[in-house]
Amino acid sequence: LELAGYANPTTDIIYLKVKESSFESLQYQMFDMNGRLIENNKIHYNLTIVQMDKYPEAIYLLKVIDKGKEVKTFKIIKKQTN
Repeated sequence: LELAGYANPTTDIIYLKVKESSFESLQYQMFDMNGRLIENNKIHYNLTIVQMDKYPEAIYLLKVIDKGKEVKTFKIIKKQTN
């Protein structure tokens, strides 16, 4: 499973790119630095857009889960829009 997360740092959007043929058990979870789960969504496509503009400036963890196992974690830096 090949994964990429980019525009990081971001002010509004993270693109989650997946090179994988089967998405039936793939999901992402976003956590704040206190370990609280703030977003949990299935991944259905090769490119998933994660909206970050609703979250305050901080550092977040974006975990990609496959069949209940964590396969990759991205540290996301959210900056304020100027």
